[in-house]
Amino acid sequence: MRAVRDRRPGVARRIHVPDSGVYRRMDSGAPRQTGRRLGEPGRSVVFERIATDDSIPTSTTWRLPRSTAAPTRLWREPMSRRLVAALVGGLAAILLVVVAFQYFVVPSSTITVVPQAKRLPIDATVRIDPDAGALDVARGIVPATVMDATVSETLTKPTTGRRREAQGVARGFVTVRNRTRQAVVLPVGSRVMTADGTGFLTDAEFLVPPTLQVGGRDVPGEAIVAVTAEAPGLAGNAPALAITAVDGPFGGALEAFNPQPLEGGSELEVALVSPRDFDELEELLTERLQSAAIERLRRDRPTNHTLIVWSPATGNPQVLRREFSARPDEHAAELSLSMEIRALGTAFATEDLEAVLRQRLRDSLEGQAFEIDSIRVVDTEVLGERQGVLDLRVQAVAEAVDTIDHSTVRDTAAGRSLGEGVQALRSLPGVDRVTVTHDPPDTGNFPRISFRIDVQVEAPQPIQAP
Repeated sequence: MRAVRDRRPGVARRIHVPDSGVYRRMDSGAPRQTGRRLGEPGRSVVFERIATDDSIPTSTTWRLPRSTAAPTRLWREPMSRRLVAALVGGLAAILLVVVAFQYFVVPSSTITVVPQAKRLPIDATVRIDPDAGALDVARGIVPATVMDATVSETLTKPTTGRRREAQGVARGFVTVRNRTRQAVVLPVGSRVMTADGTGFLTDAEFLVPPTLQVGGRDVPGEAIVAVTAEAPGLAGNAPALAITAVDGPFGGALEAFNPQPLEGGSELEVALVSPRDFDELEELLTERLQSAAIERLRRDRPTNHTLIVWSPATGNPQVLRREFSARPDEHAAELSLSMEIRALGTAFATEDLEAVLRQRLRDSLEGQAFEIDSIRVVDTEVLGERQGVLDLRVQAVAEAVDTIDHSTVRDTAAGRSLGEGVQALRSLPGVDRVTVTHDPPDTGNFPRISFRIDVQVEAPQPIQAP
Protein backbone atom coordinates (compact mmCIF):
# COMPACT_ATOMS: atom_id res chain seq x y z
CA MET A 1 0.00 0.00 0.00
CA ARG A 2 1.15 3.59 -0.62
CA ALA A 3 -0.15 6.88 0.63
CA VAL A 4 -1.53 9.35 -1.91
CA ARG A 5 -1.79 12.91 -0.66
CA ASP A 6 -4.13 15.60 -1.91
CA ARG A 7 -1.78 18.52 -2.76
CA ARG A 8 -4.31 21.32 -2.62
CA PRO A 9 -3.43 24.02 -0.06
CA GLY A 10 -4.86 23.34 3.39
CA VAL A 11 -5.64 19.64 2.72
CA ALA A 12 -3.49 17.11 4.60
CA ARG A 13 -5.68 13.97 4.68
CA ARG A 14 -4.33 10.78 3.21
CA ILE A 15 -5.81 7.57 1.96
CA HIS A 16 -4.02 4.28 1.43
CA VAL A 17 -3.99 2.33 -1.81
CA PRO A 18 -1.94 -0.66 -2.87
CA ASP A 19 1.71 0.17 -3.59
CA SER A 20 1.62 -1.25 -7.11
CA GLY A 21 -0.81 -0.70 -9.89
CA VAL A 22 -2.69 2.24 -11.37
CA TYR A 23 -6.35 2.74 -10.49
CA ARG A 24 -9.32 4.50 -12.02
CA ARG A 25 -12.41 5.70 -10.27
CA MET A 26 -15.54 3.69 -11.11
CA ASP A 27 -18.37 5.33 -9.15
CA SER A 28 -20.36 8.57 -9.26
CA GLY A 29 -21.64 7.85 -12.73
CA ALA A 30 -18.29 8.71 -14.29
CA PRO A 31 -16.44 5.46 -14.83
CA ARG A 32 -13.03 5.30 -16.48
CA GLN A 33 -12.17 8.98 -15.76
CA THR A 34 -8.67 8.97 -14.46
CA GLY A 35 -7.59 11.31 -11.75
CA ARG A 36 -11.01 12.72 -10.85
CA ARG A 37 -11.77 13.80 -7.29
CA LEU A 38 -12.92 11.19 -4.83
CA GLY A 39 -16.38 11.26 -3.29
CA GLU A 40 -17.52 13.08 -0.21
CA PRO A 41 -16.28 11.94 3.22
CA GLY A 42 -17.90 8.74 4.47
CA ARG A 43 -18.78 7.55 0.92
CA SER A 44 -17.44 4.31 -0.57
CA VAL A 45 -15.35 4.69 -3.74
CA VAL A 46 -14.69 1.73 -6.07
CA PHE A 47 -11.49 1.55 -8.14
CA GLU A 48 -10.54 -0.82 -10.90
CA ARG A 49 -6.99 -1.98 -11.21
CA ILE A 50 -5.63 -1.50 -14.74
CA ALA A 51 -2.00 -2.42 -14.04
CA THR A 52 -1.32 -6.12 -13.93
CA ASP A 53 -0.29 -7.31 -10.51
CA ASP A 54 -1.51 -10.71 -9.11
CA SER A 55 -1.03 -9.60 -5.56
CA ILE A 56 -3.71 -6.91 -5.84
CA PRO A 57 -7.41 -7.71 -6.37
CA THR A 58 -9.06 -6.63 -9.59
CA SER A 59 -11.40 -4.21 -7.84
CA THR A 60 -11.14 -2.77 -4.39
CA THR A 61 -13.43 -0.65 -2.33
CA TRP A 62 -12.12 2.02 0.04
CA ARG A 63 -14.26 4.04 2.31
CA LEU A 64 -13.10 7.55 2.99
CA PRO A 65 -13.03 8.53 6.63
CA ARG A 66 -15.74 10.90 7.68
CA SER A 67 -13.07 13.25 8.96
CA THR A 68 -11.79 13.85 5.42
CA ALA A 69 -12.31 17.58 4.89
CA ALA A 70 -12.14 17.75 1.08
CA PRO A 71 -12.00 15.54 -1.98
CA THR A 72 -8.68 13.86 -2.65
CA ARG A 73 -6.94 13.38 -6.05
CA LEU A 74 -5.50 9.94 -6.72
CA TRP A 75 -2.85 11.06 -9.20
CA ARG A 76 -2.07 13.94 -11.56
CA GLU A 77 -1.83 13.83 -15.37
CA PRO A 78 1.58 14.82 -16.74
CA MET A 79 1.91 18.57 -17.50
CA SER A 80 2.90 17.97 -21.18
CA ARG A 81 -0.43 16.22 -21.89
CA ARG A 82 -2.44 19.07 -20.44
CA LEU A 83 -0.41 21.68 -22.43
CA VAL A 84 -0.87 19.81 -25.72
CA ALA A 85 -4.58 19.50 -25.07
CA ALA A 86 -4.84 23.23 -24.37
CA LEU A 87 -2.97 24.12 -27.61
CA VAL A 88 -5.11 21.81 -29.71
CA GLY A 89 -8.23 23.30 -28.21
CA GLY A 90 -7.03 26.86 -28.88
CA LEU A 91 -6.17 26.13 -32.53
CA ALA A 92 -9.53 24.49 -33.03
CA ALA A 93 -11.28 27.56 -31.61
CA ILE A 94 -9.31 29.91 -33.90
CA LEU A 95 -10.09 27.78 -36.94
CA LEU A 96 -13.75 27.78 -35.99
CA VAL A 97 -13.76 31.60 -35.75
CA VAL A 98 -12.07 31.94 -39.17
CA VAL A 99 -14.53 29.57 -40.80
CA ALA A 100 -17.45 31.39 -39.20
CA PHE A 101 -16.09 34.76 -40.41
CA GLN A 102 -15.69 33.47 -43.96
CA TYR A 103 -19.16 31.95 -43.92
CA PHE A 104 -21.16 34.71 -42.27
CA VAL A 105 -19.25 37.97 -42.96
CA VAL A 106 -17.36 37.72 -46.27
CA PRO A 107 -19.86 37.81 -49.20
CA SER A 108 -19.45 35.17 -51.84
CA SER A 109 -21.25 37.25 -54.47
CA THR A 110 -21.13 40.97 -55.25
CA ILE A 111 -23.90 42.60 -57.29
CA THR A 112 -23.18 46.03 -58.75
CA VAL A 113 -26.30 47.92 -59.80
CA VAL A 114 -26.51 51.10 -61.87
CA PRO A 115 -29.93 52.70 -61.30
CA GLN A 116 -31.98 54.32 -64.03
CA ALA A 117 -31.89 58.11 -64.32
CA LYS A 118 -34.66 60.26 -65.71
CA ARG A 119 -33.32 63.40 -67.37
CA LEU A 120 -34.97 66.59 -68.59
CA PRO A 121 -33.15 69.35 -70.53
CA ILE A 122 -33.12 72.94 -69.29
CA ASP A 123 -32.37 75.98 -71.47
CA ALA A 124 -32.61 79.27 -69.57
CA THR A 125 -31.21 82.80 -69.54
CA VAL A 126 -29.96 84.00 -66.16
CA ARG A 127 -28.66 87.41 -65.13
CA ILE A 128 -25.51 87.40 -62.99
CA ASP A 129 -25.45 90.74 -61.20
CA PRO A 130 -22.76 91.86 -58.70
CA ASP A 131 -25.10 94.67 -57.60
CA ALA A 132 -27.94 92.30 -56.68
CA GLY A 133 -28.41 92.13 -52.96
CA ALA A 134 -30.02 88.68 -52.84
CA LEU A 135 -31.12 85.78 -55.01
CA ASP A 136 -34.30 86.44 -56.99
CA VAL A 137 -35.48 83.05 -58.23
CA ALA A 138 -38.62 84.35 -59.88
CA ARG A 139 -36.80 86.95 -61.98
CA GLY A 140 -33.76 84.77 -62.54
CA ILE A 141 -31.23 87.15 -60.95
CA VAL A 142 -28.20 85.63 -59.21
CA PRO A 143 -25.98 87.77 -56.92
CA ALA A 144 -22.28 87.73 -57.73
CA THR A 145 -18.88 89.09 -56.81
CA VAL A 146 -16.31 90.75 -59.09
CA MET A 147 -12.87 89.20 -58.60
CA ASP A 148 -9.49 90.38 -59.88
CA ALA A 149 -5.99 88.92 -59.98
CA THR A 150 -2.77 90.83 -60.71
CA VAL A 151 0.37 89.05 -61.95
CA SER A 152 3.72 90.24 -63.30
CA GLU A 153 6.73 88.66 -64.97
CA THR A 154 9.85 89.49 -67.01
CA LEU A 155 10.59 87.49 -70.15
CA THR A 156 13.75 87.61 -72.31
CA LYS A 157 14.34 86.33 -75.85
CA PRO A 158 17.17 86.59 -78.40
CA THR A 159 16.79 89.32 -81.01
CA THR A 160 16.37 88.36 -84.67
CA GLY A 161 17.62 91.52 -86.46
CA ARG A 162 21.02 91.25 -88.16
CA ARG A 163 23.08 93.78 -90.12
CA ARG A 164 26.66 94.17 -91.32
CA GLU A 165 28.17 97.42 -90.15
CA ALA A 166 31.53 99.10 -90.85
CA GLN A 167 34.02 98.79 -88.04
CA GLY A 168 37.68 99.57 -88.93
CA VAL A 169 38.80 102.77 -90.75
CA ALA A 170 41.26 102.64 -93.63
CA ARG A 171 44.52 104.63 -93.32
CA GLY A 172 47.62 105.31 -95.38
CA PHE A 173 49.83 107.96 -97.01
CA VAL A 174 49.17 110.29 -99.92
CA THR A 175 51.63 112.29 -102.01
CA VAL A 176 50.41 115.81 -102.90
CA ARG A 177 52.09 117.53 -105.89
CA ASN A 178 52.16 121.32 -106.47
CA ARG A 179 52.18 122.47 -110.12
CA THR A 180 52.29 126.20 -109.28
CA ARG A 181 55.19 128.58 -108.63
CA GLN A 182 53.92 129.31 -105.13
CA ALA A 183 54.06 127.15 -102.03
CA VAL A 184 50.69 125.99 -100.73
CA VAL A 185 49.82 125.25 -97.12
CA LEU A 186 46.96 122.75 -96.61
CA PRO A 187 45.21 122.70 -93.23
CA VAL A 188 44.50 119.57 -91.25
CA GLY A 189 41.44 117.76 -92.54
CA SER A 190 42.00 118.69 -96.16
CA ARG A 191 40.16 116.24 -98.39
CA VAL A 192 41.60 114.06 -101.12
CA MET A 193 39.47 111.56 -103.04
CA THR A 194 39.40 108.66 -105.43
CA ALA A 195 37.87 108.72 -108.87
CA ASP A 196 34.58 107.26 -107.53
CA GLY A 197 34.33 109.97 -104.87
CA THR A 198 35.57 108.10 -101.77
CA GLY A 199 37.09 110.75 -99.54
CA PHE A 200 40.07 110.81 -97.19
CA LEU A 201 41.10 113.53 -94.76
CA THR A 202 44.62 114.66 -93.99
CA ASP A 203 45.78 114.04 -90.44
CA ALA A 204 47.91 117.22 -90.13
CA GLU A 205 48.63 120.60 -91.67
CA PHE A 206 51.40 120.46 -94.26
CA LEU A 207 53.31 122.61 -96.79
CA VAL A 208 53.53 121.70 -100.45
CA PRO A 209 56.63 123.31 -102.08
CA PRO A 210 56.23 125.19 -105.39
CA THR A 211 57.34 123.98 -108.80
CA LEU A 212 61.04 124.78 -109.48
CA GLN A 213 62.99 125.28 -112.76
CA VAL A 214 65.85 122.81 -112.78
CA GLY A 215 68.01 122.47 -115.88
CA GLY A 216 65.35 123.98 -118.06
CA ARG A 217 62.72 121.62 -116.72
CA ASP A 218 59.84 122.21 -114.25
CA VAL A 219 60.13 120.06 -111.19
CA PRO A 220 56.86 120.17 -109.18
CA GLY A 221 57.05 120.35 -105.39
CA GLU A 222 55.77 117.32 -103.43
CA ALA A 223 54.74 116.55 -99.86
CA ILE A 224 53.70 113.31 -98.22
CA VAL A 225 50.90 113.34 -95.63
CA ALA A 226 48.98 110.71 -93.66
CA VAL A 227 45.26 110.40 -94.45
CA THR A 228 42.27 108.61 -92.90
CA ALA A 229 39.12 107.51 -94.69
CA GLU A 230 36.09 109.67 -94.00
CA ALA A 231 33.92 106.66 -93.16
CA PRO A 232 34.77 103.29 -91.66
CA GLY A 233 34.25 100.10 -93.59
CA LEU A 234 35.55 98.26 -96.58
CA ALA A 235 34.99 101.24 -98.93
CA GLY A 236 38.05 102.96 -97.46
CA ASN A 237 40.38 100.19 -98.54
CA ALA A 238 41.77 101.85 -101.71
CA PRO A 239 44.33 100.19 -103.98
CA ALA A 240 47.54 101.97 -105.00
CA LEU A 241 47.06 105.08 -107.18
CA ALA A 242 43.29 105.07 -106.47
CA ILE A 243 43.47 108.65 -105.06
CA THR A 244 43.64 111.10 -107.90
CA ALA A 245 42.60 114.59 -106.76
CA VAL A 246 42.55 117.20 -104.03
CA ASP A 247 39.10 118.51 -103.20
CA GLY A 248 38.46 122.17 -102.48
CA PRO A 249 39.84 125.52 -103.72
CA PHE A 250 43.28 124.08 -104.31
CA GLY A 251 42.05 121.31 -106.55
CA GLY A 252 43.18 123.08 -109.74
CA ALA A 253 46.71 123.70 -108.49
CA LEU A 254 47.38 120.43 -106.67
CA GLU A 255 47.15 116.78 -107.50
CA ALA A 256 47.36 113.73 -105.19
CA PHE A 257 48.07 110.03 -105.47
CA ASN A 258 48.74 107.14 -103.10
CA PRO A 259 51.79 105.08 -103.97
CA GLN A 260 50.67 102.27 -101.62
CA PRO A 261 47.23 100.81 -100.90
CA LEU A 262 45.17 102.27 -98.05
CA GLU A 263 44.01 99.50 -95.66
CA GLY A 264 42.29 98.90 -92.34
CA GLY A 265 38.62 99.24 -93.24
CA SER A 266 36.39 96.34 -92.03
CA GLU A 267 32.77 95.24 -91.40
CA LEU A 268 31.09 93.22 -88.63
CA GLU A 269 27.65 91.58 -88.40
CA VAL A 270 25.73 92.99 -85.42
CA ALA A 271 22.49 91.96 -83.69
CA LEU A 272 19.63 94.41 -83.82
CA VAL A 273 16.16 94.65 -82.26
CA SER A 274 13.63 94.19 -85.04
CA PRO A 275 9.94 95.14 -84.92
CA ARG A 276 9.09 91.44 -85.03
CA ASP A 277 10.94 90.92 -81.72
CA PHE A 278 8.64 93.38 -79.96
CA ASP A 279 5.48 91.75 -81.31
CA GLU A 280 6.52 88.16 -80.57
CA LEU A 281 7.74 88.90 -77.05
CA GLU A 282 4.65 90.88 -76.09
CA GLU A 283 2.28 88.25 -77.48
CA LEU A 284 4.06 85.40 -75.68
CA LEU A 285 4.28 87.16 -72.32
CA THR A 286 0.70 88.43 -72.49
CA GLU A 287 -0.57 84.90 -73.07
CA ARG A 288 1.46 83.52 -70.16
CA LEU A 289 0.37 86.24 -67.77
CA GLN A 290 -3.26 85.91 -68.81
CA SER A 291 -3.20 82.16 -68.11
CA ALA A 292 -1.52 82.76 -64.74
CA ALA A 293 -4.06 85.45 -63.79
CA ILE A 294 -7.04 83.27 -64.72
CA GLU A 295 -5.58 80.35 -62.79
CA ARG A 296 -5.21 82.57 -59.75
CA LEU A 297 -8.82 83.71 -60.11
CA ARG A 298 -9.98 80.10 -60.15
CA ARG A 299 -7.81 79.22 -57.18
CA ASP A 300 -9.08 82.17 -55.14
CA ARG A 301 -12.78 81.78 -55.94
CA PRO A 302 -14.94 80.68 -53.01
CA THR A 303 -15.87 77.04 -52.58
CA ASN A 304 -18.81 75.82 -54.69
CA HIS A 305 -18.75 78.94 -56.86
CA THR A 306 -18.71 79.29 -60.63
CA LEU A 307 -16.30 81.76 -62.26
CA ILE A 308 -16.92 83.57 -65.56
CA VAL A 309 -13.82 85.41 -66.85
CA TRP A 310 -14.52 88.67 -68.64
CA SER A 311 -13.99 88.63 -72.39
CA PRO A 312 -11.24 90.57 -74.23
CA ALA A 313 -13.99 92.83 -75.62
CA THR A 314 -14.26 94.41 -72.16
CA GLY A 315 -10.52 95.16 -72.07
CA ASN A 316 -9.66 92.08 -70.10
CA PRO A 317 -6.89 91.56 -69.17
CA GLN A 318 -5.75 95.07 -68.38
CA VAL A 319 -2.08 95.86 -69.00
CA LEU A 320 -0.81 97.85 -66.02
CA ARG A 321 2.87 98.03 -67.00
CA ARG A 322 4.91 97.28 -70.15
CA GLU A 323 8.66 97.98 -70.31
CA PHE A 324 11.10 96.86 -73.05
CA SER A 325 14.85 96.77 -72.46
CA ALA A 326 15.76 98.28 -75.89
CA ARG A 327 14.37 100.42 -78.69
CA PRO A 328 13.75 99.37 -82.30
CA ASP A 329 16.88 99.00 -84.45
CA GLU A 330 19.10 99.22 -81.38
CA HIS A 331 22.16 96.99 -81.05
CA ALA A 332 21.19 94.19 -78.66
CA ALA A 333 21.60 90.41 -78.62
CA GLU A 334 18.58 89.98 -76.28
CA LEU A 335 15.34 91.79 -75.67
CA SER A 336 13.54 91.76 -72.31
CA LEU A 337 9.98 92.71 -71.51
CA SER A 338 8.55 93.36 -68.04
CA MET A 339 4.76 93.30 -67.82
CA GLU A 340 2.09 93.48 -65.16
CA ILE A 341 -1.53 92.68 -65.98
CA ARG A 342 -4.82 92.36 -64.12
CA ALA A 343 -7.55 89.87 -65.04
CA LEU A 344 -11.18 90.27 -63.97
CA GLY A 345 -13.99 87.76 -63.52
CA THR A 346 -17.43 87.33 -61.97
CA ALA A 347 -18.04 84.58 -59.40
CA PHE A 348 -21.41 83.37 -58.14
CA ALA A 349 -22.71 80.50 -56.00
CA THR A 350 -23.47 77.38 -58.03
CA GLU A 351 -26.41 76.52 -55.76
CA ASP A 352 -28.01 79.90 -56.57
CA LEU A 353 -27.80 79.13 -60.28
CA GLU A 354 -29.28 75.66 -59.69
CA ALA A 355 -32.14 77.19 -57.69
CA VAL A 356 -33.07 79.38 -60.67
CA LEU A 357 -32.80 76.41 -63.04
CA ARG A 358 -35.05 74.29 -60.80
CA GLN A 359 -37.67 77.03 -60.82
CA ARG A 360 -37.47 77.33 -64.60
CA LEU A 361 -37.93 73.57 -64.92
CA ARG A 362 -40.96 73.56 -62.60
CA ASP A 363 -42.49 76.39 -64.61
CA SER A 364 -41.97 74.48 -67.85
CA LEU A 365 -43.50 71.25 -66.46
CA GLU A 366 -46.71 73.07 -65.50
CA GLY A 367 -47.41 71.07 -62.37
CA GLN A 368 -46.03 67.68 -63.49
CA ALA A 369 -44.30 65.76 -60.70
CA PHE A 370 -40.59 65.38 -61.17
CA GLU A 371 -38.35 64.92 -58.14
CA ILE A 372 -34.96 66.39 -59.01
CA ASP A 373 -31.89 64.77 -57.46
CA SER A 374 -29.30 66.92 -59.21
CA ILE A 375 -28.78 69.43 -61.99
CA ARG A 376 -25.78 69.21 -64.29
CA VAL A 377 -24.73 72.32 -66.20
CA VAL A 378 -23.73 71.23 -69.69
CA ASP A 379 -22.78 74.56 -71.33
CA THR A 380 -22.80 78.30 -70.68
CA GLU A 381 -22.68 81.21 -73.13
CA VAL A 382 -22.26 84.89 -72.30
CA LEU A 383 -24.88 86.82 -74.27
CA GLY A 384 -23.93 90.21 -72.88
CA GLU A 385 -21.63 91.73 -70.29
CA ARG A 386 -21.23 95.14 -68.77
CA GLN A 387 -19.05 95.98 -65.78
CA GLY A 388 -19.36 92.46 -64.38
CA VAL A 389 -23.10 92.08 -65.08
CA LEU A 390 -23.55 88.98 -67.26
CA ASP A 391 -26.53 87.78 -69.26
CA LEU A 392 -25.81 84.09 -69.23
CA ARG A 393 -27.46 81.40 -71.32
CA VAL A 394 -27.31 78.11 -69.44
CA GLN A 395 -27.94 74.66 -70.90
CA ALA A 396 -28.36 72.03 -68.20
CA VAL A 397 -29.99 68.67 -67.48
CA ALA A 398 -32.14 67.86 -64.46
CA GLU A 399 -31.64 64.33 -63.22
CA ALA A 400 -33.74 62.04 -61.00
CA VAL A 401 -32.07 58.75 -60.03
CA ASP A 402 -34.23 55.80 -58.94
CA THR A 403 -33.67 54.38 -55.46
CA ILE A 404 -32.33 50.83 -55.25
CA ASP A 405 -33.41 48.71 -52.25
CA HIS A 406 -30.50 46.48 -51.22
CA SER A 407 -32.70 43.88 -49.50
CA THR A 408 -34.85 43.46 -52.61
CA VAL A 409 -31.75 42.93 -54.75
CA ARG A 410 -30.42 40.27 -52.34
CA ASP A 411 -33.73 38.45 -52.03
CA THR A 412 -34.19 38.46 -55.81
CA ALA A 413 -30.83 36.82 -56.50
CA ALA A 414 -30.49 34.48 -53.49
CA GLY A 415 -30.49 30.78 -54.38
CA ARG A 416 -30.82 31.29 -58.14
CA SER A 417 -28.48 30.29 -60.89
CA LEU A 418 -26.30 32.99 -62.36
CA GLY A 419 -28.35 33.38 -65.55
CA GLU A 420 -31.74 33.39 -63.84
CA GLY A 421 -30.55 35.73 -61.10
CA VAL A 422 -29.09 38.31 -63.48
CA GLN A 423 -32.25 38.24 -65.62
CA ALA A 424 -34.42 38.76 -62.55
CA LEU A 425 -32.22 41.60 -61.34
CA ARG A 426 -32.40 43.41 -64.67
CA SER A 427 -36.18 43.25 -64.56
CA LEU A 428 -36.37 45.00 -61.19
CA PRO A 429 -37.91 48.51 -61.31
CA GLY A 430 -35.35 51.31 -61.52
CA VAL A 431 -32.42 49.08 -62.52
CA ASP A 432 -30.42 50.13 -65.59
CA ARG A 433 -27.38 47.81 -65.58
CA VAL A 434 -26.24 44.87 -63.44
CA THR A 435 -22.84 43.19 -63.11
CA VAL A 436 -22.02 40.24 -60.86
CA THR A 437 -18.74 38.89 -59.45
CA HIS A 438 -18.35 35.70 -57.39
CA ASP A 439 -15.86 34.41 -54.84
CA PRO A 440 -14.62 31.93 -55.97
CA PRO A 441 -14.91 33.19 -59.58
CA ASP A 442 -16.22 29.92 -61.04
CA THR A 443 -19.34 29.96 -58.83
CA GLY A 444 -22.43 29.32 -60.94
CA ASN A 445 -25.14 30.06 -58.36
CA PHE A 446 -25.95 32.88 -56.00
CA PRO A 447 -25.67 32.01 -52.28
CA ARG A 448 -28.84 30.66 -50.71
CA ILE A 449 -28.32 32.88 -47.67
CA SER A 450 -29.06 36.42 -48.81
CA PHE A 451 -26.79 38.21 -46.36
CA ARG A 452 -23.80 36.55 -48.07
CA ILE A 453 -24.58 38.73 -51.11
CA ASP A 454 -23.00 42.18 -51.16
CA VAL A 455 -24.90 44.91 -53.07
CA GLN A 456 -23.15 48.02 -54.42
CA VAL A 457 -24.92 50.90 -56.19
CA GLU A 458 -22.98 53.01 -58.71
CA ALA A 459 -23.99 56.46 -59.89
CA PRO A 460 -25.25 56.75 -63.47
CA GLN A 461 -22.81 57.90 -66.13
CA PRO A 462 -22.51 61.71 -65.87
CA ILE A 463 -23.74 63.88 -68.70
CA GLN A 464 -20.90 65.04 -70.91
CA ALA A 465 -20.63 68.60 -72.18
CA PRO A 466 -20.84 68.88 -75.97
